[in-house]
Amino acid sequence: MQPLPPSSTFSEAIHTSRTWLIISGALYFFSGVAAIIFPQLASIAIVQVISFLLIITGMASLLAAIFSKHVTHRLIHGLLAFLRILIGLLILKEVLVGLAIFTWILAAFFLLEGIFGIVAATRLKEHKYWPWLFLNAIIALALGIIILAQYHIMAPWIIGLLYGVNAIFGGIALLLLGCGGTIFPTIPPHSPQ
Repeated sequence: MQPLPPSSTFSEAIHTSRTWLIISGALYFFSGVAAIIFPQLASIAIVQVISFLLIITGMASLLAAIFSKHVTHRLIHGLLAFLRILIGLLILKEVLVGLAIFTWILAAFFLLEGIFGIVAATRLKEHKYWPWLFLNAIIALALGIIILAQYHIMAPWIIGLLYGVNAIFGGIALLLLGCGGTIFPTIPPHSPQ
């Protein structure tokens, strides 16, 4: 693993990439706004992209299994590739079923993150900021419970909404990184006279 570049090199890299950071940040931000305005459409689009990725990677894995020189691994890799293609095609054919499955997975993720986060936070009580870890875990646990309790209502839109929130904050972060200090000018410290 390569060491991190010095901060001056990192700053120079950011400065030379400013335009792309600003463009990608704006696109990310506006895609987040669109996902929040149309969460059902965003949820369906996300499921379709995942199904296409399953199909494409399954086909690549199948080709690798067919043309592999190691005969012992061909069968298992071929079966796994076929399974990936099949799941991708089924999700693409039944997008709403795929959306329901991904919503269950999302709820399970939040529940597990909450449970493990509570355990981790209680073990770190000596740390000054352990209550923040605990609060994060409680929120994750609550999100998992809310999604499960309101599953029949939330399934069509929760994935798109959460993507939208993430995209807005990610876009803002990229915009701020790309703009550097131009949005928030630095104020020199007040010197006593």
